[in-house]
Amino acid sequence: MQQSKEEHYLALLKTFMESQSDLITNIKELIKEKDVDLEGFKKQILNLLQLDFQGQKLLYTAQMRITNELKEFNSKKLPHIKVYKLKYDDCLLNHILIIIMKGKNGTPYQDGNYSFILKFPENFPFAAPSFKSLIPIKHPHIYPNQRLCTPTINEYYEIQQYSLLELLQSWYEILHREPNMLSLANSEAAEHYDDEFIKLQAQFLSNDNPILKLFKIYDQEEDEVEDYVMSF
Repeated sequence: MQQSKEEHYLALLKTFMESQSDLITNIKELIKEKDVDLEGFKKQILNLLQLDFQGQKLLYTAQMRITNELKEFNSKKLPHIKVYKLKYDDCLLNHILIIIMKGKNGTPYQDGNYSFILKFPENFPFAAPSFKSLIPIKHPHIYPNQRLCTPTINEYYEIQQYSLLELLQSWYEILHREPNMLSLANSEAAEHYDDEFIKLQAQFLSNDNPILKLFKIYDQEEDEVEDYVMSF
């Protein structure tokens, strides 16, 4: 039976997620299929990206910590980093934040929408949140499972060491800077990581990405409030 355009895209995406070879060809093939409608394939997308949006009851201290740090972050009104809350199955989740970082103008990252998911454990801040890429990306400091390699979240995580603002600003700089060859999360991606490869990834992560469209955040204006609720 012939594959639908959507099924073909999912097959390409699965190859991209699993394969560390022919990275440039894989990205180009995904870009070609940018006009697919994945609305009916949400569960497959979630499974493929290993995303779990099930509700979780946070301790009161965790909720207060997150609320206060969101207030601090929002007060800075950073144009290049947006933080969104998530609504899933008509339920507003308080343990998940979606982060959208816009690539710096005048760099190969320009026009890219780099999307991340920050998930807080029940006993936060006594345990570290998980931080991973929402949309697949090949980057020297992102593991193949899309977990971010960042010094702000590691096995030595301390309660008061970093605020949400500091965590996001730190990752934004890591995303754009030259790879640290002594601390690589994806050596295959590092081998390809020149300006042309970065531009190709930015194109893949632009507003045309079918996965990004599912989250209904690609058309938000810069002056929209940062707690825009997404329905997935």
